[in-house]
Amino acid sequence: MSATPSLAARCCKTWILVISYAESAAASGTGLPDAVQARLFDRFVRGDDDFAGGSDLGLSIVKRVVDHLGWWIQHDPASNGGSRFTLLLPIVT
Repeated sequence: MSATPSLAARCCKTWILVISYAESAAASGTGLPDAVQARLFDRFVRGDDDFAGGSDLGLSIVKRVVDHLGWWIQHDPASNGGSRFTLLLPIVT
């Protein structure tokens, strides 16, 4: 069973706030361990050892692009064991 992503965006005069929320695939999910959360944007970090496939580079590439562009990204655990990613994008005038 896969997670169900949702997306919300809000705009102010200088920033666009984008929130992506993915529900836990398991109803009783415990979320990511603290050690994984601390390194989530590092290369080759895997949140679920049972996951098959992938190179574990996706979030590290996103973080690198975000940093390069002067944006901001953050991960927060959701109360149901899922994940919430917040992205701030400056408005260029």
